[in-house]
Amino acid sequence: STFARELIRHLFYALGATVGAVVLGVPLGILSARNRKTEALIMGVLNLGQVLPALAFVGLMMPILGGLSTRIGLVKALGISGIGWAPVFVVLLVYALYPVTRNTLVAIQQLEPALLDAAKGMGMSRGRSLREVELPLAFPVVLAGVRVALVQSTAGAVIAAFVGGGGLGAIMFFGLEQTSMDLVLVGVLPIVALALLFDAALRAVERSAGGSWTAGMREHAVEAGGA
Repeated sequence: STFARELIRHLFYALGATVGAVVLGVPLGILSARNRKTEALIMGVLNLGQVLPALAFVGLMMPILGGLSTRIGLVKALGISGIGWAPVFVVLLVYALYPVTRNTLVAIQQLEPALLDAAKGMGMSRGRSLREVELPLAFPVVLAGVRVALVQSTAGAVIAAFVGGGGLGAIMFFGLEQTSMDLVLVGVLPIVALALLFDAALRAVERSAGGSWTAGMREHAVEAGGA
């Protein structure tokens, strides 16, 4: 029962941070691709987040979230405080944002101008072109960023053990304290297995998307351009 509880917490950190990174990172990547000044601002902030060591970052978030919880009742009602899940989730989210945002930016910037011109020639608005042409073509590269974010979050969630956030890292560190290699392996092996599973699954989706989606969109664009 303890293992199941900590496994669920670990998955919450890994999957929750990755989903949050997709929800925030894809729009940020699109905005960055549209404007150079916005790109410099967004990527500069995200780069700053990457250079902070994980434990130092968590330590920085603890008094900030603790202060917000003390002053704002809604924050406290949501269970956000200086210890537990909140600082870990914020740190993992910031780390996961970079690969998703960066890959979205690069994928859109590297689209072939001829395809965009074909969409424009069909009378597509900017928003429709984004939904029906740019994002589908960029999907395999964006998904690669999601894969990196998910694997990174799965491994990084061990830091939750240092602030009472649980997760499989708590089992691992408890095993280290007790000099019990059995407990260490009970914590470590599932993390490795999850990371490899997520990586393999998303790589398979990337290969499938890169072959079928891109070919289909190119054919559609060429036909539209000929028409």
